[in-house]
Amino acid sequence: MALRKCKNCALVKDSICRLFNEPIDPEQCCPKFTEILYECEMCGKPLLPNQVVITLDKNIDRYRLICMTCAVEHNQCKTCRYSSSCMFETDPSSTPKTVNKTVSQGNMTSYITVPNPDRIEEICNRKNCPCFDQKIGCKRQNHGCVSWEANYKNA
Repeated sequence: MALRKCKNCALVKDSICRLFNEPIDPEQCCPKFTEILYECEMCGKPLLPNQVVITLDKNIDRYRLICMTCAVEHNQCKTCRYSSSCMFETDPSSTPKTVNKTVSQGNMTSYITVPNPDRIEEICNRKNCPCFDQKIGCKRQNHGCVSWEANYKNA
């Protein structure tokens, strides 16, 4: 049992337990003791073997280990490698981003601002934005897609 002490644990770095983020007592025994350190490949958080979620990275045909938090956010725009820039927003085209649209209901007419369909065609469709689909439109606006790619730390 002497080997299961904090001083021999893979979670300890510079006398700090990375799981609890607290200083350790080197002689203390801990139920979270582990000899192998797993880290989330998306956020870098240390993992215990029972906290690991395994996902297939289709780009390199290998499995990745991710934490429960990242697994919940998995396949969402904010964790996708394409999330840092939107071609629709960042392209320097002179085509305006929005246009006014007339909406009539009965005898009432109102105007709403909508994304410019010409800019969507010019930038998102023709320039092959990874977040755009011909049938669905902007996948960011539709909250999810099948072409989501993880932004792994060690990719």
